[in-house]
Amino acid sequence: EYVVESREDNKDPPELDSAHVTELRTLGLY
Repeated sequence: EYVVESREDNKDPPELDSAHVTELRTLGLY
């Protein structure tokens, strides 16, 4: 499972928004 500290307060569903996924890919975390 993945852990996104910036979203700990926001219990979003497993599907991350495309913008956030792109950011993670840019950082090499996804």
